[in-house]
Amino acid sequence: MSTLDKILTQTQRYSELLLEEVLTKSTADEAALTEEEKWEKEQDRLIPSMAGATVKPYLIKGVKWLKFLWQNGLNGIIEDPVEFGAVFQTLLFLAHLKESGLHGPYMIVTAEPSSHISYWLKGIR
Repeated sequence: MSTLDKILTQTQRYSELLLEEVLTKSTADEAALTEEEKWEKEQDRLIPSMAGATVKPYLIKGVKWLKFLWQNGLNGIIEDPVEFGAVFQTLLFLAHLKESGLHGPYMIVTAEPSSHISYWLKGIR
């Protein structure tokens, strides 16, 4: 597969993700949902099934932020006071991309001390 074909394939997948976003914007039906039901729906849509985890709403917000940055071609920083929170959000976002057919490679820069590498390894496994 040529480089151009790869770029076209990724562009098509990106367009499909954007279309999905547009189609899943709030509707009248969603207005009747409770806050908890809205978060459950967001989790089903954003958090990959491969994660096998129930995610707290504040973590979903972090994944949405990363997705927004990525869709707009921006870099960004995510910070979480919970020791493993930012790592978990980043891994969930990368899993979301992978489940969407966008396998990378991606570069992650972290300012965490080397003693925290075990958190990344634990999250990947």
